[in-house]
Amino acid sequence: MYYIVARLVIEQQKNLRLQENNHLLEMQNLQYDYLQDKIKETRRYKHDVRHHIALMQELLKKGEYDKLSEYLNAFRDSMPDISEHIYCKNTSVSALLAYFAQIAESSGIEYKVSADIPDDIKIDITDLSVLFGNLIENAIHGCVSDSAKNKKIIIRAKADSYSLCLAVDNTFTGTILTDPEGGFLSSKRKGKGIGTESVKNIAAKYSGVAKFEYGDGMFYASVMLNI
Repeated sequence: MYYIVARLVIEQQKNLRLQENNHLLEMQNLQYDYLQDKIKETRRYKHDVRHHIALMQELLKKGEYDKLSEYLNAFRDSMPDISEHIYCKNTSVSALLAYFAQIAESSGIEYKVSADIPDDIKIDITDLSVLFGNLIENAIHGCVSDSAKNKKIIIRAKADSYSLCLAVDNTFTGTILTDPEGGFLSSKRKGKGIGTESVKNIAAKYSGVAKFEYGDGMFYASVMLNI
């Protein structure tokens, strides 16, 4: 009997790891696709800039300064604001934040980010991807399921030489499913939510803590990792 129980526990752990790895691969693919889009966009922009410069040089040569000034003003107004896509110095985390910003915008969700994550943080990049990806993905899912009009996600993240602190809050008016042990059940499949369990495992790996609370129409997720 003990052998059977042990085998079931091991099998469950294997399945959980497999689901986590699948989710990680999905997040890495999303990040890669986003970065590739940015590279293509930059190349197109560089190509267009050459034509703009050629036309401005021609206007300058002809002494048509009024037309040149008008063209420069129009060109300035048409330039994309790339600063909105840079959320922190860590390129991987910034790419994930920017990717989910696009999803939030298309879903009508207010998306606020305050992040200070260095590029050389001593946390495995896969752990960072799973941590940020799971929490923000869950927040977006919670907002999409929200019947309220003013949907919002607030992300605060800061890291120093000793720790990483991350908080993701989102509006939520649905039903929170929990188990007798206080864990959160998935609203998308049977059993515990893989996302929150993955976050808890990462917190434990870095001798940190993960906390999930809800009340007054908000869901609060906070994590602290020791570096």
